Amino acid sequence: MKLFRLKLFLLALSCLFAVSCANKTLIRDSEYNPVYQALGQKNANEALLTFPDKEENGFITTFEKAWIKFWTDKEKFTPEDIQVVQKLSDQIEKRKFVSISHEASVFLVGESEDGYIPSEHEIISLHLFLSMLYLDAGNRDSAYVELKRAVEYLANNPEGKETTFDDPAIRIWLASLWEAIGNRDHADVDLRKAMELSGDKSITRAIEDHNRKVTLVLTGVGPKPNWSDSGLSMAFAYTLEPKNKNDGILFSTRNWYEWHQNRNTKIRNSLIKTHYMGEALGHSTTKMTKQTAKFAVAMTLYTGAVLVGISGLYAVVKLGRAAEPIAYLTLGGMLWLYDKAETFKKYVNREIKKSDRNQEELRKTYRMIRFLPSNIEYIDENLAKTKPKYNSGYHKTLGAENNQVEFIWNPE
Repeated sequence: MKLFRLKLFLLALSCLFAVSCANKTLIRDSEYNPVYQALGQKNANEALLTFPDKEENGFITTFEKAWIKFWTDKEKFTPEDIQVVQKLSDQIEKRKFVSISHEASVFLVGESEDGYIPSEHEIISLHLFLSMLYLDAGNRDSAYVELKRAVEYLANNPEGKETTFDDPAIRIWLASLWEAIGNRDHADVDLRKAMELSGDKSITRAIEDHNRKVTLVLTGVGPKPNWSDSGLSMAFAYTLEPKNKNDGILFSTRNWYEWHQNRNTKIRNSLIKTHYMGEALGHSTTKMTKQTAKFAVAMTLYTGAVLVGISGLYAVVKLGRAAEPIAYLTLGGMLWLYDKAETFKKYVNREIKKSDRNQEELRKTYRMIRFLPSNIEYIDENLAKTKPKYNSGYHKTLGAENNQVEFIWNPE
């Protein structure tokens, strides 16, 4: 009987330890706040230092940290660093595709190795970012391959059907990279597509300028998810509206995130195997396990207290006054065990309340690639009425000889 109680006690403790580690794998929205704050102060180095340490090597965090690191003045990308980002791209190409139709829309997106399903703009941005990394390393051929992947994704999905996602901001980012590679024809194709999508006829002047000097200004860090109190509905909070200050071609990336949100709303209930849904569905089981552990351990301690008390009483009956020291000791032991049982119950109740709070916060966790720009502006300095004035930000000059393009990220 005593051996059984000991096993039950140890089992309950092990269950409690196991469930105490649950629901801690995802980065909550609030945990990104120090990163946003550091970027708002234009301190990308500090943003990296304060980046949450969860989801290590995941698709989202690998992309986010690589993006920030690229713009820092203290960190330099090594070939090994580039290969880490390249692996994300290769995984998406090889993974299965999940197709979900809703009314007139067809969503066809690749699933990453860790279960996240990136949106179209995230996959395309990954290819464009990789192209920037390769250009920065002087590897034009690999940069070209990544641009071709981005173009193919915009033109057709892997099953050969037309994709429903396209966007002028993506196109002018793509056009600037073609400029850096030295392929003006491809750049013109994307500028014309941006004009078609946006109706902005001023792009014609940039297309007709055969000696254009290009700067691409990436501003902001995208919107923040803004949840209702219940955590059942979410609307993006856009804090940065597009402002054309440099006579360039400027587009907001808002369409990217609205597309992402619409897609997530339609397919969220289908993503049962993702980390997000796994944590959400596991909460009720975790809570029940904690309740079971509380009951098992408390009952073991209560039973121990009773047995100690009975032992002391038995000693008094048998030995009389000679057993008084034993009686005091057993009484003290009984009270100690009872106190531990009460303390343990309070501890588990606190853990359950904490778990409930975590579950509420989990409902307010939105999965997305953060820190991509809010606005993108393509500037042909030959057409500017006055010399463009750039806000302070991070600068990268990519390309060689006459094909150099300046890229500026200003994470306001």
